[in-house]
Amino acid sequence: MTDKIPLSPHFTLGALTVTQNAALQALNRTSALDYIPALKALASGILEPIYGRFPDIMVTSGFRSLELNGATPGAAVKSQHMLGQAADMVFPARKLDDVFFWLRKESQLKFGQLILESSRGVRWIHISLGEPWRPAAKCGQVLVMKDGAYEALA
Repeated sequence: MTDKIPLSPHFTLGALTVTQNAALQALNRTSALDYIPALKALASGILEPIYGRFPDIMVTSGFRSLELNGATPGAAVKSQHMLGQAADMVFPARKLDDVFFWLRKESQLKFGQLILESSRGVRWIHISLGEPWRPAAKCGQVLVMKDGAYEALA
């Protein structure tokens, strides 16, 4: 059962490949097997420290196969999700703005991108791996995205 493969103490392959698109769930998990090193780096280097501060973390989108990414409205064509290098998260017991502030100002995580996203009234945080998974010049980006429009934060 590939969904039980541990990536870190609190995250499995199943947790980082879950999708609401039932028709593509099995394909997504199978495709993710080629990206285990990146998924382990994401789980241990990014998600575990977040879990340590906010244990109510829920990953809503991690790895996305080419097929799943293509079926996901608004997904970037060259998304780091397709390489196992990014996760979208919500925190049911927290104010998302508080988590975003901590990630941005206090966490000291070496992320590639940190984006507070919203679309049609739904909000989440996107975070991706930094170096060596993403070029140094593109690391540390902090953005806010609302309904497809991005704004960089200093």
